[in-house]
Amino acid sequence: MREWVKVLGLVNCAPGFNRTPPVIDGFSDLILELWGDPGRHARSAIEAVVQLEPER
Repeated sequence: MREWVKVLGLVNCAPGFNRTPPVIDGFSDLILELWGDPGRHARSAIEAVVQLEPER
């Protein structure tokens, strides 16, 4: 892999949580720290409330 182009962040969060962009910002910061300039990318952050069924 030569570079990052786009990141799509799906953040599983509790109802009422509205800080999804800072979560993805943290990921982007890590990628830039690890990859340097080739780590620069476009990004989207989406809030996703997912309820998992208990195991049976």
